[in-house]
Amino acid sequence: VFEYGSTALLSKEYQEHSGAKDGNTLYAGYNYDTTASSGVFTMGLRPTSVRYPNGRLVHFTYGTAAEAGDAMSRLAAINDDNSGNPGNSVAEYTYLGLSSIVVEDYPQPDVKLNYDSGTAGEYAGLDHFGRIVDQLWYDYGAGADRDRYSYGYER
Repeated sequence: VFEYGSTALLSKEYQEHSGAKDGNTLYAGYNYDTTASSGVFTMGLRPTSVRYPNGRLVHFTYGTAAEAGDAMSRLAAINDDNSGNPGNSVAEYTYLGLSSIVVEDYPQPDVKLNYDSGTAGEYAGLDHFGRIVDQLWYDYGAGADRDRYSYGYER
C-alpha cells in the first residue's frame, strides 16, 4: 500500500505480508525538500531522508549551498540520523563532471572506491574515454586492497 503527500510524491510504503494493513504495519517513509519561493519548489523536491521499516532514519545531503552539487541536487553523502539532523556519514561521494563518481567512501567499514590518482585532472582508474580500467576498493582501516579488478577494452 502506498501513501502520497501533498506534493504527489511517495510518503509511505507499507509492507504487510500476512494480511491487511493496520496500525502495526511496517513501512518505509520518504521525506523531500519542500523549500519554496513564490510557489516554486527551489530544491526540486529532492529526497532528504528515508525511514526504514526497522525505524532507522538516514539523511541525504547535497553539499553546501555555494557548491554546484547542491544546485544540481547531486548526492554528496548519506548520513545516519542525529536527533532529526544528519549525523555521521554512511557514504560519501566525489564526482568528475556532472555525474561520474570517482570516489565512493564508506567510513564504516573504512572502505573506499577511488579512481582518482591524486594528481589534479588524472584518474588512474579511468581510461581516456571515462571507462573503468582499474577498480580498487581500498580498506584504509587495514591499509590494504579489499578488492581490485582490472578491465581492458577491444578497439
